[in-house]
Amino acid sequence: MDLSKYFDTLNHDLIIRQFSRRLTDGSVLSLLRQFLESGVMADH
Repeated sequence: MDLSKYFDTLNHDLIIRQFSRRLTDGSVLSLLRQFLESGVMADH
């Protein structure tokens, strides 16, 4: 099963919204968004 394409289809705004209900630190939410939007480095 190839999961790499699955994560491309996740709604990042929805995930951030759900986390922001419990987290108030904007820097943590920003870091989470960066993780969600980052690419994958293969063979490094």
